[in-house]
Amino acid sequence: MRLTWVRTLTLVAGTLVSPLVMAADHTDSPAAGADPTADITDLFTWASADGKTTYFVMDIGKGVAAGTKFSNAVKYVFHTTSMPGYGATAAAVKSLDIICMFDNGTPQKSTCWIGNKDMISGVPTGTGGDGGGAVLTSTSGKVRLFAGLRDDPFFFNVAGFKNVASIVHTVATSATPPAFDADGCPAVGASGPVLASGLAMSPDGGPPVDGFATLNTLSIVLAVDTTLVNEGGPVLGVWASTNH
Repeated sequence: MRLTWVRTLTLVAGTLVSPLVMAADHTDSPAAGADPTADITDLFTWASADGKTTYFVMDIGKGVAAGTKFSNAVKYVFHTTSMPGYGATAAAVKSLDIICMFDNGTPQKSTCWIGNKDMISGVPTGTGGDGGGAVLTSTSGKVRLFAGLRDDPFFFNVAGFKNVASIVHTVATSATPPAFDADGCPAVGASGPVLASGLAMSPDGGPPVDGFATLNTLSIVLAVDTTLVNEGGPVLGVWASTNH
């Protein structure tokens, strides 16, 4: 299947026994953000405590309104690679794409293919808590799927970030700009403590405010039997894309 790229999310990778791995992308150019139903905002992946289940979450769009549907013209893809260890040869790496698509019904029928190993398909029959859909289980029992509207899970103190960015800009453009260490980090001197605490408060010194607290996303949540995605070994790499 040939895929034409319209959005790409940051690469994330981790072992199946690692903690939660995530990447976020809440700000885009006008062109990239023109279609909210193809705009990835978050990617999360992690393994269950016993390693038997791997979870994949892709959040689409920021601030989407209730009733917004997934596009029936977009393929939502989790790209995975598995390998026996870091630095493995290319021949040892196994790739598998998890592809999800939706029809235009109300509610929407969801179909996801776990490579050529398994699939899950159906129309949600429950409310999923907020009208966002029920959890589906594949015939094999190895895949579960939720797809629907959810509160944006990403906490971001927008005002605090802008305050810190302003301080960094002032320091960097001062008459005596900071020196950089061997790792490329600036020596910010007296501004250090302010920068360190800036994201944990509002500019007025109050508690941080989540700028995404009232926003919704469309979420695709998959629980997959790990044996379906670890053919190459226990080290799993994951990234996501949306494709027309």
